[in-house]
Amino acid sequence: MKARLISFFILILIIFSHSSLNAQTLRTQLSEAEKNLASLINQYRQQNGLSPVPLSASLSRVAQIHAWDTITHRPDSGTNGSGVSCNLHSWSNKGNWTPVCFTGSEGSFMWDKPRELSFYPGNGFEISAGGSPDFNITPEMALQGWKNSAPHNEVILNRGPWVTSWGAMGIGIYKGHAHVWFGVERDPVEAPDTATAQADPILAKDKYYRLINFTMEKEDKCLEGNQLVPGAYLYGASFMERCQIVSGQAWYFLPMGNGLYKITNSFLGPQNKCLEGNANNPLSSAQGAAFMAQCQNVTGQLWKIRPQGGHGYFQLTTEFAESSQLCLEVAFLDSPPLAGGPARMTPCQNLAKHLWRLKEI
Repeated sequence: MKARLISFFILILIIFSHSSLNAQTLRTQLSEAEKNLASLINQYRQQNGLSPVPLSASLSRVAQIHAWDTITHRPDSGTNGSGVSCNLHSWSNKGNWTPVCFTGSEGSFMWDKPRELSFYPGNGFEISAGGSPDFNITPEMALQGWKNSAPHNEVILNRGPWVTSWGAMGIGIYKGHAHVWFGVERDPVEAPDTATAQADPILAKDKYYRLINFTMEKEDKCLEGNQLVPGAYLYGASFMERCQIVSGQAWYFLPMGNGLYKITNSFLGPQNKCLEGNANNPLSSAQGAAFMAQCQNVTGQLWKIRPQGGHGYFQLTTEFAESSQLCLEVAFLDSPPLAGGPARMTPCQNLAKHLWRLKEI
């Protein structure tokens, strides 16, 4: 088995080294329901003599993040300092964004979200619909509700205070919530990917992937494996680095049965090295961060993918760490010994830093 593993990675390394790949920007994908809602909104606009609004990858990312945050953390269920109830435009304190209890007078905190979470240059304006996490909202339900609400209908049809034409639109639906964002400026990045987003990640046996953390997508950073040798960067920890065409960021998932995988990369796969979770202890290897170790039949190298939040996001845990409810997260450290964003095992929570996604190379 070990000889086959080494031979396989030498073959893939040759293919990877000689391929003419260009760096790829992470692109937003819409689910089937999100595509349907965008189509229905633009059909409704055309029925009222208005042009369709271009779909925006940036605003869709903001809408999708907010739909996940709304369902997962329920920021709309709290109150502000004056005891006024937060509404559906609120954001929790569980992610890499500024939290806000929105009651109607905190406009700038909502308008800034596209600039905070994407490269969209202008303000964003949101319409929202939804109920409990168990409620299955459909595109038709959401649009009908907005049609029946004069303020929401004015946003969609550029009426009332919204007479300036929209240059971009983003769609996010997750379980019981739908959020749509509009902006006047065109999205300078790109339109969403034409492929349909899947709730669960899809792994192919003959593909390499970049591992991207939810909190660092805007910074275009990817997980990179490292050599556990004296003097290695970050003590040999696996860490977040600018996404590049480098072998240390080209990850391969080797299925081991029962939903478990060994994970290695093009850089260290030929040396029979696999990603290993760690004890989050400064006295352990790589100062407690995940690291590349000799591939063995040990539970700390058997990884499980746990889908979270739709759109292909997932938590990563190992067979060893799962019983202790530990998941791989990005650590935001700016002081020794592990400054620079290593990946380590910490208690699993519904937090952005525990969410990962794959980007096929």
